[in-house]
Amino acid sequence: MVPASTSSSPGFDSSEKYVYPKESDLLPVLSGGRWYSKLWDSWDKPREERRFLLKLDLTLLSAASFGVLIKFIDQAAVNNAFLSGMKEDLDLYGNELNYAAAFFAAGYVFGQIPSNLILAKGIVKAHIWIPILEVLWTVTTFATSSVKTAGHLYACRLFLGLFEAGHFPAVMYVASSWYTPAELGKRLTLIQISVMVGPMFSGFLQAGIYSALNGVQSRAGWSWLFLIDGCISLPVSLIAFLFIPDLPFNITKSWLFTQEEIDLARVRKPLESYEKNPPLNWHVWRGILTTWHIWVFPTLFTFMGLCSNPSTSMGFWFKAWNTIKPHSYSVSQINIYPTPIYGVSVVYGLIGAWMSDSVLRGRRWPPIALAFCITFGVNIALATLPVYSQRKAVRWGLYYISNLVLGNFGVMWSWQAAATEGNPIKRAVVGATMNSMSTLINAWWPIVLFPTQNQPVVKAGNYATAGLSAGGLLLIPTILYLQRRDRQRSNQAEEQTEPDL
Repeated sequence: MVPASTSSSPGFDSSEKYVYPKESDLLPVLSGGRWYSKLWDSWDKPREERRFLLKLDLTLLSAASFGVLIKFIDQAAVNNAFLSGMKEDLDLYGNELNYAAAFFAAGYVFGQIPSNLILAKGIVKAHIWIPILEVLWTVTTFATSSVKTAGHLYACRLFLGLFEAGHFPAVMYVASSWYTPAELGKRLTLIQISVMVGPMFSGFLQAGIYSALNGVQSRAGWSWLFLIDGCISLPVSLIAFLFIPDLPFNITKSWLFTQEEIDLARVRKPLESYEKNPPLNWHVWRGILTTWHIWVFPTLFTFMGLCSNPSTSMGFWFKAWNTIKPHSYSVSQINIYPTPIYGVSVVYGLIGAWMSDSVLRGRRWPPIALAFCITFGVNIALATLPVYSQRKAVRWGLYYISNLVLGNFGVMWSWQAAATEGNPIKRAVVGATMNSMSTLINAWWPIVLFPTQNQPVVKAGNYATAGLSAGGLLLIPTILYLQRRDRQRSNQAEEQTEPDL
């Protein structure tokens, strides 16, 4: 394998130069490898490449996962705080919790594409840009611990969303710039599961903080949660500074990676260009906006994100039982009992990622399609069965498997990265658009279909989620058709340009 010529590298200055990757370039090779290479692919590679991947896995994956973990602890912390006294302390008896989520989404949506372009264009290097966002996020988290009104909460959530916007899309983009498509599924899923581990950890953290610190120094337990979140985030910013590598096109040798390892990284992804990107003019934007990737992948990703909303009802369901039968569930139980929702998603996501990288030969759609099918059935059941039936175990179990689609986010990012392989700018924009569109729609979707004051009786929301699951199942064959069509067109173009011998 040889690196692509930088003088004619595809995908940087216009869509006409983009060379659609052949399927054989993107799928892992299963034959001839040792059995343990199916567990972790780098174990069956040459010594130099194995050493390089080990170093990359220990640094990039660890730093990215820690950063994502603390961000999603915070996102879950608002709900945990709301259920643990913030509602009463700040007089949030209307739809203020969803409005706070909308302010967060506004900052999150605004910041993602500019942040990814800052990285893709090399304006600020990754090991500098991501820690800066971490520090700003930490300061705002500390401020959230002292909010006194709903307006203060809205302001803090707006800035938290803005500073957090650059992190998750950025680390996913950096990872897809270093790893080959055949390596991405399991690794992006390992980063992605922090999205689910964060809420799990937040529930236990809030329960412990409420029990141990509620009232200490005249602070409520929910206030201490944000203070501790900020304290955890400070060392995470240092880890990001030390271990997040810059992109292969602008990284220089350092204590972490030698020049030989940097050269190896570039050879491993021959469809990419490693020269400095040209200006982002209208010609480039037109090449991105007129392809199906920028529209279809974000739509499917948004459907996946919205399918997680029914799982948020479980905490409200426990709290509502206290009005029917007082003292049914304690504050700690309300925070802890919903956490297995994310555990089930983690297990499903890991199984899907490993299967996708190995047995399924890089095909990303089967675990996503299966999760949509299950989600469809679960939400029909949640909408039709009585909310307060004495057969609690049935609804309890439905909630636990209502969030499987979220476990496939890493596989979805891998699918998008492979489809845009060879076009780093396009990959940066499409990835940020996926996250932005999902966040933007999810900002108003719960307000309309999962209003806080109606929880957990949200039949319309459950029916709508079932409809999204059906829509996702229709989008999957659409993407497969478009990918097949593009490969055929690329092959025909190559045949027409080959000189006669």
